[in-house]
Amino acid sequence: MAGLTAWQALFDHADLRPGQTVLVHGAAGAVGDLAVQLAREAGARIIGTGRERDRAAALEAGTERFAALDAEHFEEVAGQVDVVLDTVGGDMLDCSAVVVRPGGTPVSVTAPPKVSPSGAAVPQLARRRPSRCVKRVTPQANAGQTADVCRRGAGTG
Repeated sequence: MAGLTAWQALFDHADLRPGQTVLVHGAAGAVGDLAVQLAREAGARIIGTGRERDRAAALEAGTERFAALDAEHFEEVAGQVDVVLDTVGGDMLDCSAVVVRPGGTPVSVTAPPKVSPSGAAVPQLARRRPSRCVKRVTPQANAGQTADVCRRGAGTG
């Protein structure tokens, strides 16, 4: 399920392409680790976040840079990115709006999007990037994608 969630977040919702930069919050967690591996294989540049104790695992999985949230500001490490994948929840996605390039995509696997039923951004996110639309990932069963994740060996390091 973690692999399918990572796959759908990156490719179905964020439309990740080679050469793009993705910020993965929770890069050493189940979904985050698989997202890092899948994004790396797709030719993306990856910046991860997590706790300092997660740095080595995230770098080994394929992040190019890592921000330890207990000691660093991820905004300073990340710069501008094409995709934000939030696997942490809380305020992480709202805080990440400042690093998403125009035309980029914030994706969350933990929280409902911060948009009203009409599609308008709620005020907190709108103050940062009024045109930003957060995509919420609810994994859908897909045998082909699941088989592809397994075939790629994601999760094996």
